[in-house]
Amino acid sequence: MALVLFAVLLAAACGDDSGGDDASGDDSSDGGTAATAEDVDGQTFASTGSTGHELVADTVVSLTFTDGTVSFSAGCNSMNAGYEMTDGTLGLTSEVAGTMMACPPDLQEQDDWLSGFMADGPTATIDGDVLRLAAGDETLELAAAS
Repeated sequence: MALVLFAVLLAAACGDDSGGDDASGDDSSDGGTAATAEDVDGQTFASTGSTGHELVADTVVSLTFTDGTVSFSAGCNSMNAGYEMTDGTLGLTSEVAGTMMACPPDLQEQDDWLSGFMADGPTATIDGDVLRLAAGDETLELAAAS
């Protein structure tokens, strides 16, 4: 009996400690798990909301992941960069490249925000078809497009 109790206590002590070293906090609070490249590859996601940054009215942020490249748009220009997912962090592996259309100031500011947000290495969690990216005090929630 003591051996069984010891084994249970040992298993509990060696359990999930993912919240301890995660700079963004506990990923489980939103019900998601750390996203991997396999979770997002071949998919397009469209914004459903954000916190810490107000999106321009009637715009949608979209991200498309294809074979190590992420393409994204915030309402005016199209941008892309190489990416990798490491331990639930989306990292860009190349400089952001994009179109240079003349945008209204609010859309240009949103393009600049999105480019910086993506370059900041946001944490990425996935819950079903919902992808959440978080960097600092900002979170972008996106749903897989059908």
